[in-house]
Amino acid sequence: MTVETTWHAGQDSYKKYTLHMPNNNGQRLFSMELLDTAIPKHRSIYEIFHDHLAGRQTTTVEVLYSGGLDSELVLHSCLANKIPVRAITMRLHINGFTLNTHDLYYSEKFCRNAGIEYKIVSLDVQKFFSSGDHFQYLNPYLITQPHVATHMWLFEQCTGFPVLGGEYPWPWVTSEDKVVLSPIRHNYNQYDRFLVDRNIHGIGSMLDYSLESTICLLKMHLVTMESGSLGEFNGRGLGIAKFKAELWKNLGYHGVEPRYRGYGWEAVNILDFNKEKYAMELIAKHGLVKSSISWNNEIALALGTTPGSNDRYF
Repeated sequence: MTVETTWHAGQDSYKKYTLHMPNNNGQRLFSMELLDTAIPKHRSIYEIFHDHLAGRQTTTVEVLYSGGLDSELVLHSCLANKIPVRAITMRLHINGFTLNTHDLYYSEKFCRNAGIEYKIVSLDVQKFFSSGDHFQYLNPYLITQPHVATHMWLFEQCTGFPVLGGEYPWPWVTSEDKVVLSPIRHNYNQYDRFLVDRNIHGIGSMLDYSLESTICLLKMHLVTMESGSLGEFNGRGLGIAKFKAELWKNLGYHGVEPRYRGYGWEAVNILDFNKEKYAMELIAKHGLVKSSISWNNEIALALGTTPGSNDRYF
C-alpha cells in the first residue's frame, strides 16, 4: 500500500504535487503536474512578474538574492515596474571565514550599480547544522539537501514580501529526443509549502509562479537554443552561464552579466564544512526520492508537442 500526499501551489493552483510514500521503505516518488488554466497571451515577462506581485501584503518586495541571474531578473523587473524592492543576501561564515564571497561580490555590485537597497544577513553555518537547527526546516518536508534549510531560514529574516527567483522546467531539444520537460526536484519544490506553514506571505518560486510565466520562459528558452548563436549547449558549467545570460537578454534584460557558479554552497571544501555528511544523515532518515513532471495542453501547445511526462534532468 502506498500513501499519497497531494497539494497545490502557484497562481490559480496550477501546480499539482503528489508525493507517493511506499510503506516498505522503497524509493519515494514525487510528481509535479502542470494543470491548464486560462492565461493571457503574448505578454512580456515584466508584465507577468508585475501581476505576480500585485497581491503582495507589504509595499516592499524583498528578493532573496544569491548573486545569481534568476533572482537578478526578478530584481530588474521590480525596477522596471517601479515596485519598491530590497535585496537580501545571506553571508555564510564558518570559523570567522566567509564561504560565499562569490555571491556577495555579484550581489553587492549589482545592487550598488542599480541603486537597490541591499541587506546582508549572516549565518554561522557550523553552529546552525551542528546544533540540529536545520532539522526543523527540512524534516516536515522530507528534504535531503541540507543547504535548503538556509534558504528557509533566510525567508524568516525578511520584513517585506519575500520572493525567491526559483526555477522553471527546462525543455530538452536534441536530435534524439522530442521536446520534453525536465522536472524540478522534490527538494527544491517545498518553499511555497514552507511559507504557508509559517504564515509568511511571499512567493517561493517566481519564475514558475504562474502558468503564464512558465510558458513565457519555455518559449524563449526554445528560441534561444534554436538561434544557434551559443554553439553546443550541454546545460552545465560555462555553457549554462552563457545560455542563461542570452535567455535573459532575449526576455528584455539587456544589461545582464554572465557568471560562473563555482563558489558558495557549490564548492565548499569538505574539510571546512562537510555538507555531504549532513546530506547522508537526511537520506538515511527520509530515503531517496525520484521526481517527475507531467504537462497538459497549454504546455504542449507552447512546446509544439503533446501532453506527456518526463523524469530526466537537463
